[in-house]
Amino acid sequence: MPASEPMGEDRRLALLNRLIETLGEEEAKTLMESLPPVMWTHLATKDDLRALEERLRAEFNGKFASIDGEFAKVEGEFAKIQGSFTELRGHMSLEIAKAIRTMVFTVMAFSVAIIGTVLGVGLG
Repeated sequence: MPASEPMGEDRRLALLNRLIETLGEEEAKTLMESLPPVMWTHLATKDDLRALEERLRAEFNGKFASIDGEFAKVEGEFAKIQGSFTELRGHMSLEIAKAIRTMVFTVMAFSVAIIGTVLGVGLG
């Protein structure tokens, strides 16, 4: 059997039976439990895990940077909208002040006209 192929279940069972004959059942089972069900070359090492961690960390950092950039764009747009509302509020305040002034002068003009009419009728 080539070294790169995993051991099949039938070969593992044959090995267990031979070990039981040689070492005894308890020792044979202990030895078999310590053997991985796959080839040693297929197992991850600490170095493999560190490399994976570094790749994942770099990928996540890139994604987080992208998300931070998107939040900055949203904050910028929000600031523009807030500025527009402030400008609109100022414009509306000015227009309301103009309308109130016009109403006050109109009411005063009507009041003067009415008072003049009442006085004119009363004196006449």
